[in-house]
Amino acid sequence: MDKILEVARRLKTFTLEDILMFCDIDTENAKKFLKESENIKSCGDKFEYIETVKFEDKFKIVDKNIPCKNSDITVIDACHLFLNLCQNRKIKQNAVKAYKIFINAHIIPYFKRFKLKNITVSDVESFRTYMQNKQISERRI
Repeated sequence: MDKILEVARRLKTFTLEDILMFCDIDTENAKKFLKESENIKSCGDKFEYIETVKFEDKFKIVDKNIPCKNSDITVIDACHLFLNLCQNRKIKQNAVKAYKIFINAHIIPYFKRFKLKNITVSDVESFRTYMQNKQISERRI
């Protein structure tokens, strides 16, 4: 049945005949699988493959209660400092560019009204949930 999903994922839109031809499986088993699969949606006489995003808790947020050096710094200022440090440490430009895009697209819009000292573990967990709901991968978060 993994073969059916692999073929469906590659074709995106397909017919039962496509599956029978590429997977060398009998008609009844193919119909049953296509009907029961959570990744496949029926659209008349065709089918569509639907990618499902799975979230796994791969990290743990640890509250170390570390005081900030500058207690009045905003998240926006902290992000700019971080990006400057990255450039000064000769981190690859592609990495700095990716950080900048992520910060501007996600972190600043979410935390723009916060001062760094006021962000709690709960705020970080809420941000993580927000990102998962936007279907951003765990790797990117």
